[in-house]
Amino acid sequence: MTSSAAGVQQSENASPRQHWKWSFVAAMASYIDAGSIVAGSVALSVWVSAFGLGDSTVGLLGALSSNAISAGVGALVGGYICDRYGRKKIYAYDLLLYMFGTLWLIFAVDTWMLFVGYILVGLAVGADIPASWSLITEFSPARKRGKLGGLSQVLWSLGPIVTLALGLLLQPLGMLGMRLLFASLFLVALVTWWMRHGIGESARWESEATGSGPVTWGAALRPLLSGKGLKLSLTLIGMYGIWNLFAGTNGFYTPYLLKAFGSQSDAASVGLQCLYFLLVAVFTVLVFHAVQRPVQPPPDAGPVHGGPGGRHGAAGGAAAELRFRVGLHRGHRHRWRVRRPALLPDLVR
Repeated sequence: MTSSAAGVQQSENASPRQHWKWSFVAAMASYIDAGSIVAGSVALSVWVSAFGLGDSTVGLLGALSSNAISAGVGALVGGYICDRYGRKKIYAYDLLLYMFGTLWLIFAVDTWMLFVGYILVGLAVGADIPASWSLITEFSPARKRGKLGGLSQVLWSLGPIVTLALGLLLQPLGMLGMRLLFASLFLVALVTWWMRHGIGESARWESEATGSGPVTWGAALRPLLSGKGLKLSLTLIGMYGIWNLFAGTNGFYTPYLLKAFGSQSDAASVGLQCLYFLLVAVFTVLVFHAVQRPVQPPPDAGPVHGGPGGRHGAAGGAAAELRFRVGLHRGHRHRWRVRRPALLPDLVR
């Protein structure tokens, strides 16, 4: 067994406590990402009054913030960097950029400073998300991957809950309260950046990087643009496209819209959004706890593996696919298996 393969085995066989610790530190990307979005939703009415923002400016700020465009650009750049140079390269710098961006929002005295701050924050969280989610799936054992991955979604909801609750308490302070709100995100990012120093490089990424040559974009995208891969890609694009129309509007604009057009108080508008995220967090925990159970393959199931000797070995990494098998046998329930190594090629992921 090579040292890289041994590293993969070692990371998967680590203690449950270690897996949860790694997942928590990585998934904090979701906390600070969602937190930065809803912090803007709380501060938006204050900014409109203080800086005289018009409707077009409000819309443009939401579009360029960590809510949309800048996060998308950051994800494309960060995804390339973490695949080319490793996940740790992203971890070493992206939260520094996030903290630098929040400083612009904390000390903003004019509209253009809000744009600079939110664009920097968006680039940082966009770069962090693909690295964090990839890292969680790469060191997690298959039997726990759903629960550990679900932690990201829980923190994505917990970030808004804490930020909204804090914003509700700080709203009577006006602009000072909003500065303190973003300062809290700065401190969370600082602690997360410090905790990440204890996380090494992904052993699975090192194994794939040393075990095969570089994968081109063409080779990586080919499985996603033909056959079942194309259907899956279109499904995901449609699902996330439709979902993000709601999530983006709800995350950044709900309190402002409820106050401006729904005649709601600051407390009511922020409280309703906080309740929404609380319900999402609870439902996420229940769903991932229910579905992530040990599953035994049907008696006639063939070998399921992704090692060098398997059907999806190192040479077939770029053509990885998701296969569901249903065993319908006497005395056996329907059983679902996910074939490794991954749903998406590493370059695309």
